[in-house]
Amino acid sequence: MSPSRRGRASWWPHRTARVAPGVHRRVLLWACILCMAPFAGACSASGASSPSAQPPPATPTLSPTLSLESDCPGCPLGRRVELYGDGRAVLTATGKARLRTADRVAQGRVPADELRALQQLAQAQGFCALDEIYDDPDTADGPWVMLRLRCGGQLKEVFRREGHGPPALLALERAVQTLLARHGLDRLP
Repeated sequence: MSPSRRGRASWWPHRTARVAPGVHRRVLLWACILCMAPFAGACSASGASSPSAQPPPATPTLSPTLSLESDCPGCPLGRRVELYGDGRAVLTATGKARLRTADRVAQGRVPADELRALQQLAQAQGFCALDEIYDDPDTADGPWVMLRLRCGGQLKEVFRREGHGPPALLALERAVQTLLARHGLDRLP
């Protein structure tokens, strides 16, 4: 064997392995078949040849109208509350592996008129015009809160840490907490 072949063989270990002829082709063939299998149903005879075939209508996914998330480095659980336009409320506690806490989820309902009132309060407080981040650049840790709300069809996120932020933002957070407490969604079972 020439020195160049010997050098190549040292970092091409699959070339030195003893494999029966044709094995690589069969493995490649099966890999192609398995990769293409999910697409085989999409190419049925009736759908592929008919240009007028319409795809099925997409199922709309309902995203939260309002979401309030909070956490801190030393807290045993992070917390996220999502309020949906249809009245659903989902409270999620995110566990932390290093503290050996588990995730927990609770669901409830919030009347639609109270959610609309909360949205009107956010609009009156000027939530859509707030900055995206209220933070002290010298602070790397500490409790934080992220409030998400739909503003004119777009999702607006406002992050604050350690109590920074305008009074309007803090008032809106208190209003969300009050609404949750009124409906028993301020704590997990």
